Amino acid sequence: MAVELASHVYEMSNRELNSIAQLRFLDKETQIELAQHHYLRCRNYLADNPKLCTEARDLLLGGKAKSVKMSLLQAGHLNDVPEEISNLYFSARKTGYLTKWTSWRLRMFTTQYNWRCVSRSTPPNSPPEVLEDIWEKMVSNEPVDQYEIKSDVQTMMRIVAHPNTPAEIIIRASASPHEQLRQAGFARLVELEKEKKTNESR
Repeated sequence: MAVELASHVYEMSNRELNSIAQLRFLDKETQIELAQHHYLRCRNYLADNPKLCTEARDLLLGGKAKSVKMSLLQAGHLNDVPEEISNLYFSARKTGYLTKWTSWRLRMFTTQYNWRCVSRSTPPNSPPEVLEDIWEKMVSNEPVDQYEIKSDVQTMMRIVAHPNTPAEIIIRASASPHEQLRQAGFARLVELEKEKKTNESR
């Protein structure tokens, strides 16, 4: 049955492709066929699938579509390969996919937005170098209005709360002129100190 479904992928309409790509218990063979299909929306749905197999994930990663890779990121499928998160981030920066005008995409590296994800409280496993680069981008940014200031501060607070953020950035946050960010930095420093004492007592 599974092999039969996979063999008919290229005969399906776009609506059918979208539908089966979202099935949580879709078999591996069909996932692999969908991952190689030219229809972008179908691949995006597949990247969102919480039961995506490793083989299909790797095929999607090997493609060119940044939107598909961002869907993989938000679905948590790259958490066990943080080097791929780093590659995605810096290649997206280089090609202009991540800019001042697409700050919501930057935040996707610090916060879990995907409602399909098993745990929305767990942020993407972005490496320290990615979080540092986003922080520096926020620091060097010149906001044009109060909305942008608020957006930047919120992004920086998410970085402070991220488990992979270097202590140096958290210390800088604790000295910020923005009260919310400063308080978040202090609170995170207290957490780190508690964690340090707990580890030392073991």
